Amino acid sequence: MLHSVRELEQQAIKLNEGWENELIIGVDDTFPFSLLAPLIETFYQRHSVTRLKFINGVLGSSWDALIRGRADIVVGALRDPPPQSGFAFEALGELEQVFVVAPHHPLAQENEPLSRRTIKRYRAIVVGDNSSPEYPAFRQLLEDQDAITVFDFKTKLELQISGLGCGFVPRYMAQRFLDSGALTEKKVASFSAVDPVWIGWNEQTAGLASAWWRQAILANSAIAAVYQKQRV
Repeated sequence: MLHSVRELEQQAIKLNEGWENELIIGVDDTFPFSLLAPLIETFYQRHSVTRLKFINGVLGSSWDALIRGRADIVVGALRDPPPQSGFAFEALGELEQVFVVAPHHPLAQENEPLSRRTIKRYRAIVVGDNSSPEYPAFRQLLEDQDAITVFDFKTKLELQISGLGCGFVPRYMAQRFLDSGALTEKKVASFSAVDPVWIGWNEQTAGLASAWWRQAILANSAIAAVYQKQRV
């Protein structure tokens, strides 16, 4: 009982010092969640008073979770940060995407760079809403194009490996399949496949746990290795 009482007292002190009772972290589907595992372990070793809750975001919905108050922090968000006051953000770097198809897909035999007209002859595999696909620049390529919409990048990769469609995926996700020959990379004409990636948070509700996670993510070398250095 004395041990339980001491724990409650320590929790009360921590909360009074500014540690949140709960921290909700939105993680974009393009972000390598496995790299957060060591940070979770370190955090709980030092600051067990704060309960962590992770929610999944797919591309544009990552910012939406922050704006609507469903997340205190979002990690790996693509597209422009929200303009509303009260939200802060910092660049994680740039995420490179590659246009990939299965070796038996017809596009694998086409000459490079692939034109928009050539790509539009074949079905695309996209994540999220067809009207707002995963990469803003890719929207032009998908106009009036047949597409299968899926709910995450794991499923997207599986369908593209099977030859059911084409599309962009983050290079770090595709690399082992490119190395094994399960996927083939194709260059696309007049298309820059690099997007800025962000970490964002609600400054009005941020406490010490939020600050700890922001600093830990931005200082993590494994996470930094996934993203290219921002262009100057």
